[in-house]
Amino acid sequence: MRISKAILVSFFIFVSALSTYFFTKSNSIDMLEHDRYYKDIIKFQGVDASLNKNVLKIRYRLLDYYDVLVSDLSELKILQSNLSSLPPFIDESGEDEIQQVLNIISGLTQEKGEVLERFKSKNAVLKNSVRYAPSAVRQSVEELSKNGAALALIMQLERVLRDVLEYILNPHDELASSLRDQLDAIEISKSQYQKFVSTPQFNESISHIETILSHTPVVNSLTETLLL
Repeated sequence: MRISKAILVSFFIFVSALSTYFFTKSNSIDMLEHDRYYKDIIKFQGVDASLNKNVLKIRYRLLDYYDVLVSDLSELKILQSNLSSLPPFIDESGEDEIQQVLNIISGLTQEKGEVLERFKSKNAVLKNSVRYAPSAVRQSVEELSKNGAALALIMQLERVLRDVLEYILNPHDELASSLRDQLDAIEISKSQYQKFVSTPQFNESISHIETILSHTPVVNSLTETLLL
């Protein structure tokens, strides 16, 4: 089960348990404490939704910084800690029932933080290669164009650039497989034109494409894990 869906299910159970308890104990409830606690519940759900939205924005390059993720997660942990302090009018039997669900939510929040750290790390590497791969490949093509003998390799690089740009916008297994085959073919051609492709620029362009191919499915999987 995805983390956010698990949190949502746990919260449904949590709120149901609270509602049942509050209904049966309505005569002894401190309404100020009741309202304070429910506000924290609603706020927790809102912050979790905000965190998910910002993950998507960062994944698809609508946000360029990670501070919002750190802030949302920090607030989520504070609220989760606040919720662990149950209202004083809840008796021992109700406290045990509610605490069981709170323990699950606490574990899921911790897990979400760990997955978020992996997402930030992998996405930062992917974002860097997405940014620099096109220019690196184009510069390699320009360098090779100075010598007409490497025409076959130039055509291979131009095709791989076109396909990797498509893969960035619409990643799928078939295109990823085609790109890997193209990289294998470029490696063979590289041995034939070794004196023209010994520059760091050429190696960097290939490295960026390999990073895009290896990191895109990982980042997508981490994104899905964080969301519903």
